[in-house]
Amino acid sequence: MTDRPLTNQANLGLVMAAWLAHDTYDHDPVDAPQDDNPIVSATTLLKPTKALVLGHRVPPEDNAIDLQDLVAARMGQSIHSGIESAIFSDARDQILRKIGTAQHIIDNLVINPKKKLLEQNPSAVPLYLEQRRFRMITATNGTKVWISGQFDQVFAGRVEDNKTTSTYKWMKMDQSEKSDFAIQLSIYRWLDPEVITSEVGIINFIFKDWKRGEASRIDNYPPFPVSELPVQLMSLEETERFIIKKIDEILATVPMKHESDMPRCKEEELWKQPDVHKYYKNPETAQKNGRATKNFDSYPAAMQHKAKAGGVGVIKTFPGEVRRCSYCDAAPLCTQRLEYQTD
Repeated sequence: MTDRPLTNQANLGLVMAAWLAHDTYDHDPVDAPQDDNPIVSATTLLKPTKALVLGHRVPPEDNAIDLQDLVAARMGQSIHSGIESAIFSDARDQILRKIGTAQHIIDNLVINPKKKLLEQNPSAVPLYLEQRRFRMITATNGTKVWISGQFDQVFAGRVEDNKTTSTYKWMKMDQSEKSDFAIQLSIYRWLDPEVITSEVGIINFIFKDWKRGEASRIDNYPPFPVSELPVQLMSLEETERFIIKKIDEILATVPMKHESDMPRCKEEELWKQPDVHKYYKNPETAQKNGRATKNFDSYPAAMQHKAKAGGVGVIKTFPGEVRRCSYCDAAPLCTQRLEYQTD
């Protein structure tokens, strides 16, 4: 369970509050290496270095989290449990037959097998669920660090990760977020390349707010309530270079005493949305921040439209929203955040 204190601003009753406070994630795995070398998780490596280091300096009492902010996490937690329940069910063979699974797969499916079992049974079809791996890496300065990661599932050598999210997230997903998915799955493959052999991974998006009618009406809307996003994995060599570079950055930043000395979070790390350039035919509407005549993704396109309108009107640029700061543990100590958000 997280060390951050919890608040209950909505004054939820005992049952709902207990459900939201119940964190089943394995934060302190029993199979973790027992030496003195630090352990860094795959998901930690995806965080901006400044956010990671500075976040550890925020006193827990200054970084409370409200129970309402845990709803999405608990829904995802429940779905993960449901997926495991289906695979470990006594009715699993019947379920697999109903969905058209080949009989030889049903007969030979083994869950989380040891390597020895696979060597003894060449016909075995392995399926790995919620498995954690550890692998040591050496930073440029000689510091040894354990990298850990727990993948959701691996079948036929292909790693998959399950994410519960909104349709808005799918439609607004930019290249930096897709790159994060590829890095995360690539690290899982680097941790266990004998089990994860495919060069392509899958993100399974489970949408909380999917509506059938919107799928045919809205561009880029997810086609199904559960949709796959294939991601090309990095090579093992490229993944290792990424890990070492990130560990080097973290080790160099940790001794820095002042937040201003730390490397700034890059724009692509901030989940920044594109700027919006709004054309107002009536300048008075622009002054009142009223409804724009037309919105554009680029300033030249807005200028071109204004020129076609005879040069009449004004264009106002609205910076894209920076979303990561709202979820960052380092927010209470970060001055860079104040450039995008006001308290």
